[in-house]
Amino acid sequence: MIAFVIPLRSKAMSKNWERVSQQCLRTIGSLLQQTASDYKIFLVCNEPPEGLRAEERVIVISRDFPIPENKPRRRHFDKLCKMCHGLVEARRLQPTHYMIVDADDCVSRRLAEFVKENSSAPGWYVDKGWIYHEHSRWIQWQRRNFHRVCGTSVIAPFDLERLPKRLDEDFNLYRPHVEHNRIVDTWTAVGKPLHPLPFAGAVYTLGTGENLSVETLGSGQRSSSWKRLIKSALWSRPLTSQLSVEFGLSEILSTTD
Repeated sequence: MIAFVIPLRSKAMSKNWERVSQQCLRTIGSLLQQTASDYKIFLVCNEPPEGLRAEERVIVISRDFPIPENKPRRRHFDKLCKMCHGLVEARRLQPTHYMIVDADDCVSRRLAEFVKENSSAPGWYVDKGWIYHEHSRWIQWQRRNFHRVCGTSVIAPFDLERLPKRLDEDFNLYRPHVEHNRIVDTWTAVGKPLHPLPFAGAVYTLGTGENLSVETLGSGQRSSSWKRLIKSALWSRPLTSQLSVEFGLSEILSTTD
């Protein structure tokens, strides 16, 4: 069984709570369309998103988490704390694997089935995936190193000795096992390398107005060169209904800030 853990920022930390709620509901909907039933979703939050309906496979962990100052390091620690809380709760179900899912991304509907069929494998990382800018009719193909830019990108083994056991632990100890740009290196270092997922596993959503990390492929300094713009255009494809169905990538209604 795979445990999907979604850390959701608080309403107080959101620029537009209605939009954050819509994006989180879309992420949950993406997970709920899995083609196999061997999975649970752990939503960790201060308050659930508006409009969330009770679902058997969605376990809501709503607590009075401290509201961090609006600074990147404190916001990252808030996310770290919530990821670890989700893993502590997931332990009792004894999953074989876990995947951290950002609350605005979408995943392939084939993940749970793939994990079920390969439950003895160490784990996987999403090497190839899609980049989507909110409200666009186009989607961009990321042909390698997707797991280096997107937080929704690693299916790791649920190793009981390496993951948090109690809610009173120092969660900084578990950064190598929950931060997407470190998990792959962590397992490689102990001689148990994760494998690239053999299909596109996720959609990294940008342009939400709420992204924690630098929008590597969005607007800004990193995308200003002509070379990068041309490369982006070459790897862009129309957002087809097939892709929308595969990832549960529905349109988010525009909201006012």
